[in-house]
Order: sequence, then structure tokens, then C-alpha cells
Amino acid sequence: MKKIIFFFLLINCGVFAQTLDSTIFKTAPSFSGQVAVMRGDSLIFAGSCGWMNYPMQQKMNNNVMIEIGELSSQFTREAFQELIDKNTISVNDAVAKHIAGFPYANIDIKDLLNHTSGLPSNYIKLFHRNIFNDENIKVKDKLIITNKSIIDVLVKFKPALEFVPGEKIALCNTNDILLAYLLEVFYFKSYDEIINEMITKKYPKLNIIACSDWRNVPLINRASGQLKNDSLHYSIQETLHDMGFKYDDATLGHHHIYATAESLVKYFHLHRTYEKHLASFELKGHEPGFNSKLYRTWGETIVVLSNTTDDNDVNAITAALAHK
Repeated sequence: MKKIIFFFLLINCGVFAQTLDSTIFKTAPSFSGQVAVMRGDSLIFAGSCGWMNYPMQQKMNNNVMIEIGELSSQFTREAFQELIDKNTISVNDAVAKHIAGFPYANIDIKDLLNHTSGLPSNYIKLFHRNIFNDENIKVKDKLIITNKSIIDVLVKFKPALEFVPGEKIALCNTNDILLAYLLEVFYFKSYDEIINEMITKKYPKLNIIACSDWRNVPLINRASGQLKNDSLHYSIQETLHDMGFKYDDATLGHHHIYATAESLVKYFHLHRTYEKHLASFELKGHEPGFNSKLYRTWGETIVVLSNTTDDNDVNAITAALAHK
């Protein structure tokens, strides 16, 4: 079986503390979320603090499900790898072979997987400029950003690439949007169904779920995304609409997966072989009201999940754990 394709941003590494306990949260007193650490095959710490929902005065705990932002892209890639292993699609296929009218003939599937496509990275700006600002488009048709609407922008307007495909690596959510769209095309199922069936089959003991329609599909123990007003008070902020935009983001592939830190650190531990040649790496996730970080060195893994918009606390806890 071919190895699952993952991408990570390299950084300098430090050394984890030998013992961990809840005092780690003193490094960021206003932190709200969860932390989990594995060393070797052992879970050496899992803890939480803050608020699951501050306005409702519901406290955070280790079983609360938190949006993991761009860390979701790893599940998209794993599901796509299964298509490759079944010879349903080839990494060398041109994307244009599978998406009618796709205007970039030199972008292949492997470019989407490896973040070497050069596609415009800010898909929200693409939507805003080409759809939301178009007075000829009915208001009801520009209230939600979807995977299909982003593909339509690429096909119709052919925005310039940020670099020549294959020339360099640059993280790009637009790549994940295209991969998620293709998953739905090949499986004839929704993205959530595809990811959740894969998780149930391969990781039945992990508390991880794709839930893009969380507004209408109740998710038990779901943390609310929060804006930190000061060190002690928060308000709810979970969508672009909450941030003042006149539309919301319903794209798939790079967000809308929820997990506990303990389950997520175990998941990434299972997929640790790909970075044996790396000194360390980190992967970050951002979403309205949420921040997440995966940090790994040889044999050690940290996952920090926060349900606030401020990533300073996430960085402070990660730095304390890694002794940077």
C-alpha cells in the first residue's frame, strides 16, 4: 500500500519536559481548550481548562469536541489516498481530466496533494471579488461559499497562479477544496459521510468526527468558537458572518472536523513514520473562534486545541512544552 501523503512546515525543535501536569496552563492563564502529549507509544498528558461555552458558563473538559481547522486536511488526504490505492485516480492525472473546464492544464493531482499547485491561496478573496461583488448575481446566490462556487470562479475567471506548478511548496486551502470536491464526485457521497466512514472503519476508538453542518446537525459536547474580549471574558465567534462578513464559509476539505486533543494526538502518532527524517515540524489550524497546533519532534507529539481566536495562548503553551 502506498504511503499516505502528508505535508508539514519545518521548524526548529526543542526538548519536551520529562514530567507534565496541569500547571502547564499557568503559562497561558487565559487559555481555553485542550492539550495532549505523547512520548513514544505512551500518552503522558491530557488536560483541559477554560470554557466550552463561556456565555452558557459550561466548563471545558477532555471529552469536548473542538474544531481542528486546517489539521482537517490530513483526513482529506488520507481519504484521497484510498482512491489512489484503488487505482481509481492517479497522482499524475491532470486535474482538468476530472473537473470540466479547469483552466490550468499543467496542474496534476499530485500538485494538490503536495501543495505545489500555485493556485490562489485566499479562496475567500476569490469569492468576494468575483461573486459577492458581482451585481449581476442574485443576493441569494452569494450568501455561502461552497467548494463548487470556488471551482466555478477558477473555471470562469482563470485567476493568475501564484507560482508555476511544481516550482515550490506553499500551503493552500484551495488545494484541499478541490480534493474534497473530487472525493464527493468519485464516492457519490457527502464529504462528511466519506470521512466519518473512514474514521469509523480505521479508527473506531478515536473521538473524531466531520460535521460541516453543525448548525443543523447537533454535535454532542461541541465547543463553541469564542472571541477573547479580555483575559477573563469571551463572546461567541464561529463564522465569517459573526466576524462581520455578509456571507458564510461552507467549503470542505480543510476544516469542519472536530476532535478531542487526546484522540487527535493518537491519530497523528499512528501516522508518525513519514517524518522520521525531520528534526521537527508543526502544522497550524485557524478557524473563526478556533486555533489548533500539531508539533512533533522525534518520538514526541503535542496537540493543542483552543476554542478562541487568539493563538498567542496556543503558542505559549506549545513553547513551554517544547522548551523553545
